[in-house]
Amino acid sequence: MSVDIVMRTKDRPVFLARALDDVLAQTFTDWRLTIVNDGGDPELVDEAVGHRSELTDRTEVIHLPESLGRGGAIDRGVGACTSELIVWHDDDDTWHPEFLARTTAFLDSSDADAVAVRTEIVWEQVHSDRVVETGREIFHPLMLEPTFFDMLRFNHVVPIALVYRRSVHDRIGGVDPRLMAASDWEFYLRLWAQGTVGFIDEVLAYWHQRRECDQEARFRYDRRVRDEAVRDYVQRHGAGELLYLAKYVDERTGDLH
Repeated sequence: MSVDIVMRTKDRPVFLARALDDVLAQTFTDWRLTIVNDGGDPELVDEAVGHRSELTDRTEVIHLPESLGRGGAIDRGVGACTSELIVWHDDDDTWHPEFLARTTAFLDSSDADAVAVRTEIVWEQVHSDRVVETGREIFHPLMLEPTFFDMLRFNHVVPIALVYRRSVHDRIGGVDPRLMAASDWEFYLRLWAQGTVGFIDEVLAYWHQRRECDQEARFRYDRRVRDEAVRDYVQRHGAGELLYLAKYVDERTGDLH
């Protein structure tokens, strides 16, 4: 089984260098890398790739003249994929060296449409041209497995932790290019609703976070995804149930206060 890795980046050479080395450190070697430079300086990306001869024959770089945002950039990268399996590798995240080996082996012996792994959050700070780790914690340590119920609340599986079959796009559609944020979660909602997702309960993915990161875009697009789903539901079933539930929850919350 071969894997297409889609990596979005924009003017973050320190993170990009780490991400490229992370891909090269995988024990599984049957992969192709597509880097989508989302409106950033082309020279920074070309230089990072050019300094790693192992990437020369297995990497495609797509330079976008203007930023399309997360959804549009990932959609463009996925469109260039030809392998049976696809994974999104954000330029600031990393894997355990066995990540691709374990996930591809799981899907090779399973009929699942995708597989997720246990994830660890790595807290860090950026100081000029270096990154300093400040702590670690397991992402949702009490989660037994990522269910559709969990995903309806909020995204319990970040892109660095999921590998899926390319055939999924034929059934559920691709990444929504309109979403500047939360495009992964919206795609996963359709995947969990219509497909099967396995789970490897072992930390094989590392989600790197900085406390100063702006979460406003994610909050905004989270609400837009939910609003569109509510509108679709109302068009099919009317607003009665939702009007009742909205008021019931509001009143019960008032009782608690």
